[in-house]
Amino acid sequence: MKIATFFDHILSISEQEDVPVKEALMLAKSLGVELLEVSSGNIAVTGKEEIKKLLDETGLGVSEICAYFDWGRKAVSAEDIAMLDTAEYLGANKMLVIPGFHAESDSADERERQTLSMISAINAYAEEAEKRGILLVMEDFDSPLAAFCNIEGVARFLDNAPKLDFALDTGNFLPSGESVFAAFERFKGRIRHVHLKDRATADPHDGSEAREINGMKMYPCPVGSGEIDIAVIIGKIKETGYDGTYTAEFYGSPNALDYLRRSIAFLKKSFA
Repeated sequence: MKIATFFDHILSISEQEDVPVKEALMLAKSLGVELLEVSSGNIAVTGKEEIKKLLDETGLGVSEICAYFDWGRKAVSAEDIAMLDTAEYLGANKMLVIPGFHAESDSADERERQTLSMISAINAYAEEAEKRGILLVMEDFDSPLAAFCNIEGVARFLDNAPKLDFALDTGNFLPSGESVFAAFERFKGRIRHVHLKDRATADPHDGSEAREINGMKMYPCPVGSGEIDIAVIIGKIKETGYDGTYTAEFYGSPNALDYLRRSIAFLKKSFA
């Protein structure tokens, strides 16, 4: 079992604590972080060479690359393939693929066309990923414009893309009115990565950024302090024999270092 967090959270720590990114990374490492999740956006802004340098200097690794595509409207491109090469360069053996989003104005027929196009692209991309020893995973994305925002949506992709596996995000079924435990039972044989995201539905009055999805207002919170029974779901995941990475996630936190410290303390207690 390894603990990870997002490179975005490291950038938040750097900004909020007014320290260099390298120092923020070392703070995270001192708390128990071993791996980072790096997004295609991070790579575009920071640069793969600078990220690699920071990794080498701090002794941290990359658990996966989170990559955004638009495969509902576009075919897999050379630039998309190059992202696999970047993942390999950074030492990542997994890629979280976010294959695209519908527009609010898209008709039902257009959404169906886009979904089929996304599935086809994922299957083609998986062939390229396999050549590089990279596993593709998909999460339940918390947006109604994602064809994979709920159990049935995710199941459609997994059922039609045999080389795609599942990244369980503990907080992303709540906006769809579904239970993470129901999702776990449905996909437990395909879980290859875990995002531990908790949700608070009451304002913690700490400056957290609220998100409203499907009429539900939710706030970020340290893992283990919100509405989701994270300890129980971790126990169920462990029972499957999963011994991979658990990523602490709390986008919108006003104090990312404190959230990370509290999240990791909870995780260490849960894994003891």
